[in-house]
Amino acid sequence: MHDPWDTRYLRSRLPRGLQPERVHLPFDSVPYTQDDLPSVVDYSGFYPLTTVVIIGTQSPGDVSNSILYVAWQRSYPDSGSWLALPSPDPVPVTVQLPPGMIAQQANDLVTRTPVPVYSTKNGRVIVDVAENPVALLAIPAPQ
Repeated sequence: MHDPWDTRYLRSRLPRGLQPERVHLPFDSVPYTQDDLPSVVDYSGFYPLTTVVIIGTQSPGDVSNSILYVAWQRSYPDSGSWLALPSPDPVPVTVQLPPGMIAQQANDLVTRTPVPVYSTKNGRVIVDVAENPVALLAIPAPQ
């Protein structure tokens, strides 16, 4: 099985450009619809939130998709030097997981450190996001 936290692999699979896109994990995905994807339901950061959905199975025999939901605050200067721009403060992002999915873990993709995931009782999870991309791994719930 491929390491889902291998950032070199993720960077090679992420689309060029700034729009949120869907990218597939190493193995083909099981057919899915928009309702099968996570979505942001609450965010109050100063900068725009950028998200990328990476979807697919983790091994050839899987019958359900796993999802890496990557989010970060995209900062940019109104004027002056980009290097002088202050980093955004971490803010909570509430993500609605699709039915039948649970959050397994989240990692900062720059520092490769774990990011706490707070679960609610309604299929939502909360993670703090700043300028470094944070990848939330959602997997099928045990049956």
